[in-house]
Amino acid sequence: MYTANLDDHIGGSVQRVEADDIGHNNEKRGIDRQLWSCHTVEIPGCLVVGHVPVSVIEELLVEAPDFDGIALPDMSSGSPRMGGNKDRT
Repeated sequence: MYTANLDDHIGGSVQRVEADDIGHNNEKRGIDRQLWSCHTVEIPGCLVVGHVPVSVIEELLVEAPDFDGIALPDMSSGSPRMGGNKDRT
C-alpha cells in the first residue's frame, strides 16, 4: 500500500483517509482530470498526486516549495508495491 510505504519512510506521520469518490475529491481540489490518480497526499501548502517517489515527498516537506502541487498520474511501473521496473525515460 502506498500509505504504508510513505509511513515507513516519513516516520509514522501519515494519516490515511479513504474516499468513496476519488473523482469528486479531485474535482473539489481543482486537480486537472489528466493528472488524476488513485492517491492524493496533502502536505502543508502542496498536493501530491499519484505514485510520486517518497524521496520527492521528503524534499517537499523540507523545502516547502512555492507551487500548488506535483503529479505522477497513472499506475507507474516500478512504483512502491506496484511491481515491474521503473521507466526512467
